[in-house]
Formats: sequence, C-alpha cells, structure tokens
Amino acid sequence: YNKPSEGFDKLYLEKEVTENDIFYVSGTESVYSGPTTKYPVIGSVSDETVEVYDKNYEGTNVIYYIRYDVDGYDTKKTGFIIY
Repeated sequence: YNKPSEGFDKLYLEKEVTENDIFYVSGTESVYSGPTTKYPVIGSVSDETVEVYDKNYEGTNVIYYIRYDVDGYDTKKTGFIIY
C-alpha cells in the first residue's frame, strides 16, 4: 500500500485498539488494498467485528482502514472498506 498524499496520516499498526476502535460489519463488504475502489479487492468481511485503525471521509464515502480475521487461519489481514 502506498500512502495517499492526503487523508490517512499514519497507518502503522502500533496503536492499541480500544473498544472505540471496534466496528461490526453487518452484511458483506469487500476489502480493498487501497483507500478507493480503484484498488484490487483482497478479501471480504461478513457479519463480523473488525478493528478500525483509521477513518477518513472522501466526498460521500466513509473509508475505514481495518484489521480483520482470516477465516480458517490464526492470522489477521489489513485493508480498506468503503461505505
């Protein structure tokens, strides 16, 4: 991921997650490798809780930089969901 010139200040995963950073995704959402739908889809989240590391507004869209569990593995992945 190449950091955009505006918006997301710091995307390093060094901050501690608090309960304010927990977000429930209702339904199924695509996870993108970058902060717009022009980036490739790298996964999806569906009816699950994710950790939000940053949030930005772009026009009418809300963009979340998240970390989520990978089904069937004991690992996590990061990406963007766009509403």
